[in-house]
Amino acid sequence: MNNHLIKSWKFFKILLWTVGVFLAAGNMVAAQGPADEPLPPDIHNLRFERYGLDEGLSQSSVVCIVQDAQGFMWFGTQDGLNRYDGYSFEVFRNHPDDVHSLSDNQIVRCLRDQRDILWFVTGDGILHRYDVALRRFERYAIEDPQEIGVRNIRVLYSDVAGVLWIGTSGGLVKHVPETDVWTYYRHDPDDAQSLGHNVVYAILEDRAGTLW
Repeated sequence: MNNHLIKSWKFFKILLWTVGVFLAAGNMVAAQGPADEPLPPDIHNLRFERYGLDEGLSQSSVVCIVQDAQGFMWFGTQDGLNRYDGYSFEVFRNHPDDVHSLSDNQIVRCLRDQRDILWFVTGDGILHRYDVALRRFERYAIEDPQEIGVRNIRVLYSDVAGVLWIGTSGGLVKHVPETDVWTYYRHDPDDAQSLGHNVVYAILEDRAGTLW
């Protein structure tokens, strides 16, 4: 092997070694992520804190959880709605003489919409909007002008525009907060573009803005 080939081979080996070092360093940086991004927790060292009746929770069966814009945690249970401020629980229940209290003590659905409004559904099928300023609940009995009952609310969903969608056992309900207009959608056997069935279990808006 002549001197020219030997020098070329040595240069090639040095180049390969240098590229390898840079690739290894790049992989380490990529694995670590951005400097201001915290590393994921070690799943083998997770610690759980328990909150139950002894800590002030009104009932031990938590059905739904939501966090409001102020950072409070809300827990819907089978006996009362609980707001947790990091130190103690405040419990909201039905008061028969107060129309701005919860209509029923069983909470079955919780939602914070795109406008930071909190919505709750109670066991009697009543939808509630929590008024933060007045610290009270506004009740919405979902009733169809055609007098076809919509009883069981199965899912709440808020789209990017803040429109509230409610999936029920009797169809899909749309509520526009600005106008307080309620629109009902149901299966019509004579309309191929109506709902295929009246029971709506799930709702989702995709990235293209299409509602499913």
